[in-house]
Amino acid sequence: MALDRSAILAAAQNVKTREVDVPELGGSVFVRGLSSKEWDAHQASTRIYDGLEQVGIDEGNITARLMVRCIVDEDGKRILEDSDAPAFGDLPIAVVNKVAEAVFDLSGMTEKAQAETEGNSGAAPSGETSSE
Repeated sequence: MALDRSAILAAAQNVKTREVDVPELGGSVFVRGLSSKEWDAHQASTRIYDGLEQVGIDEGNITARLMVRCIVDEDGKRILEDSDAPAFGDLPIAVVNKVAEAVFDLSGMTEKAQAETEGNSGAAPSGETSSE
């Protein structure tokens, strides 16, 4: 069945969320998948320019910078700010990876995209660590 315009645009309202158990923090967090617009904004935020020319990629704390965009409350509203990324990045990698794995899964991201997000250091570990 071919979708019409309204059906396609309505899908933007159906971003998936998941509760992720993070015992290292003493509880759980809700995360949501990324929209195309959010992914593009994250990618753009990593680019370093000299005038109009891109001269590099800022890979510092890149995974945490993406994850703070995806941690939400029960209603799916973002609870962390971009400015929280440095503190989130100070969490143990096991915590960040649990969140990242759920976000990548909910976003339907490929291993290639995960590797690019994590500064080409490899994809998040595989295996189920959360529940829906």
